[in-house]
Amino acid sequence: MYTDIFLVGIIMAMSKQLTDMGVAKKVIPLINLFFGLGFSIAFNLDKGIREAILFGIIYGLSANGVYDLTKVAKK
Repeated sequence: MYTDIFLVGIIMAMSKQLTDMGVAKKVIPLINLFFGLGFSIAFNLDKGIREAILFGIIYGLSANGVYDLTKVAKK
């Protein structure tokens, strides 16, 4: 469980770095999805490929949602 929260935080930090480097904000959700899939396959493959893919989608979309939420909270 704690690994899940940690991975979402890492994906958020990576997407923030990419936006600071000038990557278009339109593609950040897609990049978050790929990061989530990559990390999930690396850490959750022992649970099976279907669960690893599902968790990867959840990680990527959660990181995107939390990142958007923090942008709204700053305003």
